Amino acid sequence: MKKRIISLLLALAMILSTGMILSACNKEPSEDTSETSEEERIEINPGTEITVWGAFGSDYWEHWKRDYPDVKLNNTISSDASLLTLAAAMNAGKQPDMYYTNNAASAPLGAAVMQRMVIPLDDYLAKDKDYKLSDLPSWYDMFVKYPDPDTGEEHIYAVYTDVSVACLVWNKKLFEQAGLDPDKPPKTWNEMYEYAQKLTKRDSSGMVIQAGFTNYRWWFQHWRLTYGTQYQDPVTGKPNFNTPEMINVMNFLKKFPSIYGGTDKMAEGVSWENQTVAMEIADVGYYQKMRNDFEIGLAPLPSPDDYTGEQVVAGYAWQWYGIPKGAKNPDGGWVFARWAVTEGVSGVMEREANDAAEKFVPVYMAHKPSKQKILDKYSDGLREDIREIIQVREEIYDKISIQRPCGGPINAKWDKDLESICCEIIDGTKTVTDGINEIQEKGMAYYNEFYADLGKPAP
Repeated sequence: MKKRIISLLLALAMILSTGMILSACNKEPSEDTSETSEEERIEINPGTEITVWGAFGSDYWEHWKRDYPDVKLNNTISSDASLLTLAAAMNAGKQPDMYYTNNAASAPLGAAVMQRMVIPLDDYLAKDKDYKLSDLPSWYDMFVKYPDPDTGEEHIYAVYTDVSVACLVWNKKLFEQAGLDPDKPPKTWNEMYEYAQKLTKRDSSGMVIQAGFTNYRWWFQHWRLTYGTQYQDPVTGKPNFNTPEMINVMNFLKKFPSIYGGTDKMAEGVSWENQTVAMEIADVGYYQKMRNDFEIGLAPLPSPDDYTGEQVVAGYAWQWYGIPKGAKNPDGGWVFARWAVTEGVSGVMEREANDAAEKFVPVYMAHKPSKQKILDKYSDGLREDIREIIQVREEIYDKISIQRPCGGPINAKWDKDLESICCEIIDGTKTVTDGINEIQEKGMAYYNEFYADLGKPAP
């Protein structure tokens, strides 16, 4: 009897064990993706056809054919100018699988989201091991996250290669010649104005042969952001331009032309490249003013004199890659976008590294593994000061805390007006008060028009 009970128990255990094994074998993968989602690589089959829109250089196509020789790629339209062409294609059911713009102000992502033109990319970012949020900066989603126009839930709607930051760059040799410490840039607006005066030289006829600072007719939005507060709501696009902070910005920038006495007093050939301009503001994400034959310094923009916090670092994404709603091959669109912001840009950087040799500076690549691969391969051949300046750039980018809202839904129209009127203020054809008031009024008109076209009240 005892043996029979033991036999029955063993048989029951075998049945239960077999059932558990069968249950495990038949379990759907979707029931537990926590361990496998990051191990996936979203890929496409040979013979797949992908349609992409965007202005890409020949370097990209050459490298794409190398990496995906069996995929048919259709690229016939540049989408750089606006969203109007995409909207027309969507209405006709002929939208591409991937949409790219290299002018985020002319084709604002915020407008594309509010008009339901692009789909969220959260699922791709969660599943694709070759492009995941853990390999991107902590601030990455700041530039591409918007609320769903129907549910209000926030999603990431685009990816991008790089981020731009407007920084102060200076020629260290010219600082030394003026008796200034080459490693100590101006930290406040007043200091910068004083430095610009000290760094300016004239010949015997009064012509300026060396200028302290010349690009004061640009980067207006970035000077405003040095206060650490916004001039426009990044999501709704509502402008908040007519403020004491913006008035201070324009009064500060208007002071610089008086140093030189007018453009007719500037000698021919005075430029950064000729080492006759001491300080500039540059987009260091695209290595502007960083590939030089002379040593430079790099720092965040100086702070307003009445600002007491740490120097503010503002970033902006000037390009974005998205998948249009209703795309016939969204996975193919994702694969191309992922490739473009990793292997694609890496291929372009490798070509530039070979051309630039010891003064090569790559674009600031947001995807850390791709960036590190390029730096590991080429940093040993760089000049020591170039390696140092790349490291300084990394440290500055770690401090990005606010965005220039290029993707604001009204910016396809407003951004151009803002910059042109600011230039008129600098040139003296408009007063600070009148110019800033006009910019605000134009912004509000575009804002109300945008939401009226959407058929909803402006928030």
